[in-house]
Amino acid sequence: STRPAAWSVCDYNYVFDPGVYLRRFFLFAGRKDYLFLIDEAHNLVGRGRGMYSASLLEKELTAINEGFSGYDSRLVCLCQAVEEYFSRWRQEMNEAGRTALRLTGLPEMLEPALESLSSALERFLSVAPPGTFTQRVREFYFELGHILRVIGYTDTDYANYAMLDGQKVSFHLFCLNPGPLLRKRLDWARSAVFFSATLSPFEYFRELLGGGTDSLNLRLTSPFPQETRLYMHVPGVDTRYKAREKSVYPLARIAADMVEAHTGNYIMFFPSYAYLNAVLPVVRELLHDKADVYAQFPSMREEQKRQFLARVTATDTGRSHLGLAVQGGLFGEGVDMPGEQLIGVCIVGPGLPGIGPEQELIRAYFDERNGQGFLYAYVIPGLIRVVQAAGRVFRTPEDRGVVILVDDRFEQDQYQELMPPDWFMPGRAFTQADYREALRRFWEDK
Repeated sequence: STRPAAWSVCDYNYVFDPGVYLRRFFLFAGRKDYLFLIDEAHNLVGRGRGMYSASLLEKELTAINEGFSGYDSRLVCLCQAVEEYFSRWRQEMNEAGRTALRLTGLPEMLEPALESLSSALERFLSVAPPGTFTQRVREFYFELGHILRVIGYTDTDYANYAMLDGQKVSFHLFCLNPGPLLRKRLDWARSAVFFSATLSPFEYFRELLGGGTDSLNLRLTSPFPQETRLYMHVPGVDTRYKAREKSVYPLARIAADMVEAHTGNYIMFFPSYAYLNAVLPVVRELLHDKADVYAQFPSMREEQKRQFLARVTATDTGRSHLGLAVQGGLFGEGVDMPGEQLIGVCIVGPGLPGIGPEQELIRAYFDERNGQGFLYAYVIPGLIRVVQAAGRVFRTPEDRGVVILVDDRFEQDQYQELMPPDWFMPGRAFTQADYREALRRFWEDK
């Protein structure tokens, strides 16, 4: 018999994204002889939400309409028909003195209006000459196509809303729980295996990744020796937003003590650039002439990313290096720094997502669904960032290093239950008020 062919499908969207999945494999109905092996599966929750969510901006629609004004009255009329919905939402928000409006259902004629506009734009693009405006229309046409696809998925697992930004309105179809839609893609395969260093708790990922009640799970502890890995919580520091100014010096002092305890390369992870930049000058002052300090900044180009990593991980200078970076960013996961390239990280706070409209919608949805809205919307995504950042230190069995967690919330059971069990070594206290002595003992016991 002939063995089935094997394909390597890189990146989630070629299987799960409704707009770009590989139709030659998955277009026809019925289960196929596929096995999905999904690496870094913790990212698929957020990626899935993005694939099955869509937005339409009034300012983009207005710009397209202005481009057609004067020579294509039909397209102008079709744009105006859609703009009327934005006008109604804006009026309703202004009258209520609000900047956001939850839509209990989509207006009855909105979808036909969007479909008519999409068809007209397609005809325009088939004959339009190349140019800046044509390219802008093409991009808008693809956005319109995506929102029309997503409209077909909207149900009780969605929150549809309009938001006011200045005087312009944005319209959003926000997927609260991507699990049911991911499940439809998983049904294409006989089996699917999700794996990651951060797939805990199982119930959360089973639901949001489309698993069933018969889904199996296997949790393995790290194969690396515990004796060469020091996980430690430093108590007495509150990194919540209201306490951040007060915490700046204590954080800088902890970072300096970590670096001074043993020559090597370190990264300190912050929940935001603002927090990072507040601590940066104090760290530089404390480590003056003792270590080289570098900081991540927003919108780094590829060359700047490489330079940052090269400087922080340099092992031929005889000096310590400390990089300051943001949790969940470029250097918090997916980057390997084995051996002496990185021997320690300090993680500031539990990495909770910022409070915003969509996180609050997720919280409300899961509060109603299972009474665990804050856990699902904030705590679990935050601890995933923490575990990923900690994982940058230990890439081989020979690696030796430290992970320091700073924030009093790390003492709470709700947070510790989400940490890998091998972070807690028998005979070694996890919370260490005298962290300097703990660092000294660890590095001397080589």
